[in-house]
Amino acid sequence: MTVHQEPFAKEYLTSGVWTEAQHTAEISRSWKESPCQVSGYDEWPIFGDWELMEVRGDQHFFTVAIVAYNHVTNSVKVLVKNKDYDRLYPGGVPLRQITEKTQRPAIERYQAMMRTHEELLQKYKAMGMTEIQAELRIGKDMQRLGYYPKTATIVARRLSREEAARTDFDKDALFSVAKDEMESGIFPDIEQAIANPGEEIEKDFTDYVTHRDYSTSARLNAFLKTGKTQFYMRYLGQTYELTIRKP
Repeated sequence: MTVHQEPFAKEYLTSGVWTEAQHTAEISRSWKESPCQVSGYDEWPIFGDWELMEVRGDQHFFTVAIVAYNHVTNSVKVLVKNKDYDRLYPGGVPLRQITEKTQRPAIERYQAMMRTHEELLQKYKAMGMTEIQAELRIGKDMQRLGYYPKTATIVARRLSREEAARTDFDKDALFSVAKDEMESGIFPDIEQAIANPGEEIEKDFTDYVTHRDYSTSARLNAFLKTGKTQFYMRYLGQTYELTIRKP
């Protein structure tokens, strides 16, 4: 509980333990001044089929009760309540209100995500990868499995001689890069893409670094800001079609 008093807010906490076998809660009833801060997904509200939940009052701000909700039987047990609970919920808190506030799907997804991450980490480490190498592979696996949001990628396709000889290229979409310019490292994702045609390479949407001796990166930055997702690059005698795939 946070009490806002000028000039500073004060935080207080109390705690208790609910015994599943006896369906009772032992609350200390005593408050002490102490910070109580939790970040990320809290797993402690879930215990078997039960979930610990708060019930809000008529202003939807202060808690009037703490209940245990069984996701299998839909039963709700009031563990602790204040004097406003019976006034606000004479027939008990509506089940719909409980089900709308449940965090079980999010918590279980988080648990599955962490379990999958650990399984993949152990798998790749057993294959001889370092932890850094494993994490790079895991990131792509977790995106494929739907646990991580997918990122934009860039894919290169090497054109045939006939395709490269076309004269109808949009001049604004065609970029020629010198060997020294590429090796300066200002196009890291493009360099990786043309070295691995057909492979999706993670696209960094920060601007390409401009080089004092070349104007290609500035031109390409301006081109991409128009929203176009396909361009061509000539490098070491080859022409590549580069396509940005957005999630």
